Amino acid sequence: MGGSQPVAIPWVEALGFLRVMTRRVALQQPMEMALALAIEHQAVVHFNDSDFSRFPGLRWSNPLL
Repeated sequence: MGGSQPVAIPWVEALGFLRVMTRRVALQQPMEMALALAIEHQAVVHFNDSDFSRFPGLRWSNPLL
């Protein structure tokens, strides 16, 4: 977050986080929606799950490596 690369948080993720933190009710948003946004905007998804390699066109990076 302190680097020179821009960081974006999709609205669906921000609103889901807000709902969970304020209501303590789990919000189940499909991960595919967030991934589709990342592909559409040519963003890099940082996650430590290699299953993301199955989505063609998705750029992802494991931040733990």
